[in-house]
Amino acid sequence: MSQLQGLEQARDALAGIIKGDLEAAAFQNTPVPNVANATTLCNFVVADASSLAGS
Repeated sequence: MSQLQGLEQARDALAGIIKGDLEAAAFQNTPVPNVANATTLCNFVVADASSLAGS
């Protein structure tokens, strides 16, 4: 698997989790869990993408 494919899979997995959390918040009136963790993971994906773009 290439680095770009790995980055794409990480992004898609994280986006799926966030989408589910936001849908639950919007339609079931539940709080969004683990916002700080999701933000940290998003920052890791962005940093990996920046690193890959620079190589």
